[in-house]
Amino acid sequence: MSSRGRIDHQANVELIELDLGEQEAITLAEKIGANLIILDDRDARQMALQRSLNVIGLLGVLGVDAQRKLITFSVAI
Repeated sequence: MSSRGRIDHQANVELIELDLGEQEAITLAEKIGANLIILDDRDARQMALQRSLNVIGLLGVLGVDAQRKLITFSVAI
């Protein structure tokens, strides 16, 4: 069984507008009580924020890592 089959999908009209991966990411973040979710899609980010999830994008992750001197930002992009 794929990992997709392990997540309980509840009928949720709001999430239907998103791609399946984004639906699952938001559903899983809510299920496990994640304190941060990485999303780049604008609609998915807005939906996650409406659901009180903290959101960061991939560039945000790279920026934080560059500030912490874990990576050089110029090399990462």
